[in-house]
Amino acid sequence: MSVQVKTPEKLPEITRRAVRTACCGTLGAVHLQIPEDILQAEIDPARVSLNIEEDCKTFPAYPTRPAAGLVERLNLPVCTTMTGQGTTPNDHRRSIGVISDNGYHAHAKRAMEASEFVLFVGSRMGSVVTIAWTFPRLALNKRMAQIDINPEAIGIKCANAFLLKGDAAFVLKELLVAMLEASDTERLAPWVDHLNGLRAVFWENAQALLTNDSTSLRPERAVLCFNEALDASGQPAQIYAEAGTQAPHMTRFLKINDRGTRFAIPRAFGGIGSALLANMGAWRADPTRRPIGLFGDGSFAVSVGALKALVRRQVSPILILFDNGAFGWIKGLHRLSGHKRCFGVGFTPPKGQAVAEAFDLKAWTATVAASLDAGLAEAFAWRKGPSFIDIRVESIADRVPSVYSWMMKRGRDPLALEAADVAYL
Repeated sequence: MSVQVKTPEKLPEITRRAVRTACCGTLGAVHLQIPEDILQAEIDPARVSLNIEEDCKTFPAYPTRPAAGLVERLNLPVCTTMTGQGTTPNDHRRSIGVISDNGYHAHAKRAMEASEFVLFVGSRMGSVVTIAWTFPRLALNKRMAQIDINPEAIGIKCANAFLLKGDAAFVLKELLVAMLEASDTERLAPWVDHLNGLRAVFWENAQALLTNDSTSLRPERAVLCFNEALDASGQPAQIYAEAGTQAPHMTRFLKINDRGTRFAIPRAFGGIGSALLANMGAWRADPTRRPIGLFGDGSFAVSVGALKALVRRQVSPILILFDNGAFGWIKGLHRLSGHKRCFGVGFTPPKGQAVAEAFDLKAWTATVAASLDAGLAEAFAWRKGPSFIDIRVESIADRVPSVYSWMMKRGRDPLALEAADVAYL
């Protein structure tokens, strides 16, 4: 919704419509252009309605993590898309993992393949979730159901067993009430135990990548440092990660155990350059959660001017720059296609700390795990404005990241639980 308010009498009505558009149905952005003369105009209160609905006074107007009750009652394993991370805490035994193309978990993919029935909640089942509509390889036709508030999003990818149009929170609540008397809720316990066994093997094998200090700072090692700092802080956070080097590694290895922490990732090239101002929006929406922005050096070049706004408003996000002198995702695609020489994807790495300090931010540079640990500890403790960490990290163009379709192109088994470095050429 994008509207210019042209008369002062229309302002209350348009504002109410904007709030409904932003907070009801499929949530989305709203832009109102209000000229200065409209804001200064005087109107007769009898000519307009200043009513504010109770549901519009708080956001969200419904409980978060609506699936929790149903999952607990029926002992259901839960997989999420990359944008659905945090729906259930990572340390929960029914929280299996991520099924998207980027940063997926092999054990979660196996769960999808082997399930007798799958309930999709609030997912459009787009190309990233289904890997260009090729996964699960065992067709979901007739063994899945879909819940979505948008009727245009349900039943268009395959033949569903049934469709449920409605707000996920309310539909799941009604399902829970209907199944309170369900018997044999432990029937799925062996299945959940089996999936947890696969998950344990995955994380045990992943330690070799997460703790590898043999070369320059690797993205997996950076995520481990971040996980440890996030847990140690004891603070709920709103984590916003852009597409790029950080995306597949954060999706695969990020652990969210704090019930108040949320994770957002715009899986589109249009999201490049959005992290800095997104942190401003996250802080405005909920100042109780610490905003954390994760972005690459290409994005930083696009949006660096936004640092001034964060300083002026005294917002206190932690900004983390994954600095490797390349549009890593595009360069990785070049190399995946067999090109040894890549065109138009490299540039001189920015001196992120110097740039941040020029805007009066508290800033650090991390080149090894120890300096990153120190920088993160100080950043989480800093509350006098934004803080900035320039991580000199390996590019995803140096090793094939955990992207299902890329692994397939390299002739690797994407469902393998073993951890290994995969070369492009």
